[in-house]
Amino acid sequence: MTALEAILGQSPETLTGLLGPRRPRGRWTVRTGHALSYDQVWRRPEEVVRALSKMDVTPDELDTPHRLSQYLTYRVDGDGNQESVRVRRLIRADRDGTSRFVFVNRCSSITQPPSVLYTDGCRPARFRADVPSSTCVFEFVLDRTLAAGELAVVEFGVRYPPGQGRRHVQVALYRPARDVAVQVSFDPGRLPRRCAGFFRPRGVLPPEERCEATFDRDTSTFQFITLDPQPGQYGIQWSWT
Repeated sequence: MTALEAILGQSPETLTGLLGPRRPRGRWTVRTGHALSYDQVWRRPEEVVRALSKMDVTPDELDTPHRLSQYLTYRVDGDGNQESVRVRRLIRADRDGTSRFVFVNRCSSITQPPSVLYTDGCRPARFRADVPSSTCVFEFVLDRTLAAGELAVVEFGVRYPPGQGRRHVQVALYRPARDVAVQVSFDPGRLPRRCAGFFRPRGVLPPEERCEATFDRDTSTFQFITLDPQPGQYGIQWSWT
């Protein structure tokens, strides 16, 4: 276009200025869309705020760095209790000097503190909990500080306290992303009678069922995968009878 301007005898940027900014390219491009604040995503946001305040973390830090991809695998034991979760994230720093992130999780009860099983690309720092609501906050420090726009992959696992009998799992998205995958691995000796993926566009709204699964003894696992997910809660719910 600059060559065409020279041929036509136009001043620089006469034509290029009409085109507007370049469209972002590359495999890491995420479609733009609306974002949701924490109080729109969580059903009881005041409980999350209380837990965050124990770590001097503000709700704005729930959504930074940007989680482009999330993969969560939950394990349910033979008694029907949630045993652990393993999380893998592809993140992109929103600003220079990004050095940490937080992970928020609600338990059925906190009879004892949950524990970090392993980390990759990060290391555990602080843990705080709002015991009345069983809301847990984990802080992880990145292995390297990121500049704005830098990408990194982080992984970690968390073991829950005994007796987590909830029959659903879910993950919160505050901004549009590339993909999100939620997986539940059940004990082969106790498979649920019914299992379905769901999407909840707002915390106060009922879940919208998206898919249903049947099980066999070989897999005992259900995956709910969404491409180009919009903000909201994505999860899996099941029943034993």
